[in-house]
Amino acid sequence: MGLPDVSLPVGWCRSGNHDLALVGRIASVGWELDVWGKLRAQRAASEAGYQATALDYACERQSLAATVAKTWYMAIEAQQLVKLAEQSVAIFSEQLKLVTIRQNTGKGTDLDVVDTRATVESAKNAVELAREAYSTIRRALELLLGRYPAAEINIATAQQAQAYSNYGSVILKAFGEVETAIFNEQSLARRLPFNESAVRDRIEAVRIAKEQYVAGRKDLLWVTYLKDNQITTEAALIKLRAATHLNHITLLLALGSSFEDTPAVTISQFTN
Repeated sequence: MGLPDVSLPVGWCRSGNHDLALVGRIASVGWELDVWGKLRAQRAASEAGYQATALDYACERQSLAATVAKTWYMAIEAQQLVKLAEQSVAIFSEQLKLVTIRQNTGKGTDLDVVDTRATVESAKNAVELAREAYSTIRRALELLLGRYPAAEINIATAQQAQAYSNYGSVILKAFGEVETAIFNEQSLARRLPFNESAVRDRIEAVRIAKEQYVAGRKDLLWVTYLKDNQITTEAALIKLRAATHLNHITLLLALGSSFEDTPAVTISQFTN
């Protein structure tokens, strides 16, 4: 705080207690004016800071609302895609029945059966993929809405609410990571036999097509088309197996497991 500017009229600087007291009162007024001026400045700065914080809070609320709305429509889209994928399985399964009937009556071929069967298996795999995507989006929406079913925290007092505010967010995230990894583990396990069966059928389809090509019953373009399907299906199986291993590692980390026989750091080291 700087020295106040105290100015006295000429002729007021006289000796005597009365005049000295008057000078003291005037000086005190100058100090008070300076203090209140700085307080007003500080108050103005505080109000500006509060307004900025309030604006940031309002922007965050709008951003959160927009994110929730987007995730909501993404969840609807994902759910509709699940239904569409399920319909495709029903359609191709019905087609497989028709092809099998034609084969039994001598009007169809083994190639038609194995190729259609591979398509059914691929469609079933697509259903699991769609369900996995929908489940991921649904859990993200539940986290945004703060009502994740697997992580409920009972808070009795306002003090507890304050104390657990950040802790609750961490718990929700941890539960989300664990449940996502567990769901993916189950989904990947269900998809694996579909892909393996599809690969076997694609390989068999190519074998039959080659024999028919040599016999002059199929052209080379048809063989190339089936071979391309085989390669695509085999690539998907390779990716699926890799994803299974990666998700298993993710699950172990989410559950707090260690990849070492003797962990380098233990909890007791921090508690002692």
